[in-house]
Amino acid sequence: MKRFWEEPVNHRILARALAFVEGDPVRVVDVGSGTGDGLALLEAVTDRPLDYTGIDPDPEMVATAGATHEGRAGVRFRQADVRDDLALAPDLWLSAGAPWSHLDHDESRTTLVRLLRDAARRDRPTAVVVDTLGRWSPEWPAHWADERWDYRMSFFQGAGDDPVAAPMSTHTRWSIDAAVLEADVPLAALEFHDRAITVGRHTSTAAFHPGLPDYRGLVNALYDGDVELDLTELALRPPSGTAPAEVEAFFAAFAALWNARLDRAIEQEAALGRSPSRRRVLAADLCALEHGAAPGLGVGHSLIALIVVAP
Repeated sequence: MKRFWEEPVNHRILARALAFVEGDPVRVVDVGSGTGDGLALLEAVTDRPLDYTGIDPDPEMVATAGATHEGRAGVRFRQADVRDDLALAPDLWLSAGAPWSHLDHDESRTTLVRLLRDAARRDRPTAVVVDTLGRWSPEWPAHWADERWDYRMSFFQGAGDDPVAAPMSTHTRWSIDAAVLEADVPLAALEFHDRAITVGRHTSTAAFHPGLPDYRGLVNALYDGDVELDLTELALRPPSGTAPAEVEAFFAAFAALWNARLDRAIEQEAALGRSPSRRRVLAADLCALEHGAAPGLGVGHSLIALIVVAP
């Protein structure tokens, strides 16, 4: 799932961001950089020289990242918080893994407004990638009415039966767009991308939606060519919760398309038999469906905004 379904979304967004920026090397600040996953995503889509600074408020993360990337030219990590005025002016503000969701809504709005206004003072474009948790993910419909709630990363190996919960904010296209409007800066691009609508990591844990099918595990089985899997287990039921009509309409239409793909695959297997290759084709077909249908509303595990400020 990570390699075939999720990372291609990040790669596409980062390639778009890099198409706008002019730096040589490209000056990058990675917000909530952790151990440098964002750097790996970036390097997968470009061979342009990078001047990369990863910032993270956690000193242990910074120490681990520094040791992991020790000796790499143009790569450094520092303990810092994006909410502070850091006097940085990169070509690309990068984020990956929903670090913006650690901020409450007021903090994320005021921080993003400041970054965008600072970027508008530069003499060349600045790309800002804002990675957050999506408000209306099928993984947590009971929390659709909540902007911030206790989130558990129980999908991590070794998290245990009762992983520590931390308050996290979820976002929509409109909550991020409100900050962009408040900043009132010239834009070269404003795009929103949903990531992992059906296959978010908490479909495997069902931590916030008991009874939710393990779509992530089921699609992984398709990628593995598992011919024992009953395809009817992948049937998609539109999630139900407190959401705007536009979101409800999307899920109804998307579920119909998803289930039509499944029905066609089931009919083909009835005629031709099951095979690992046909199972992998179905996985790729479902992936293409989701990538093509994603509306950028905040209906996936992650919502990623690409904001390009014009000089």
